[in-house]
Amino acid sequence: MDGLSALANVGYSAADLEDLARLRLETNRYGLFVEIENASKFVKFASAKVPEHAPFIPVKILARIPPVHQKSQQRIKLYIT
Repeated sequence: MDGLSALANVGYSAADLEDLARLRLETNRYGLFVEIENASKFVKFASAKVPEHAPFIPVKILARIPPVHQKSQQRIKLYIT
């Protein structure tokens, strides 16, 4: 694997971006997927659009935010590809 991110390191064409918009995948304010279903749909899309860099795989990020930065500790799950 070459360590390429399908979210950040691929130059999609205008037509590709229109196709992606039609998928209506939900992301958070950082542009990351919160639900694995959306990440999986994006992986399928990206693998079809740039097969020379496939396969892409969703990776789950777990972070514990210190209480000093929020009222109560909770886990945040984000999916990136």
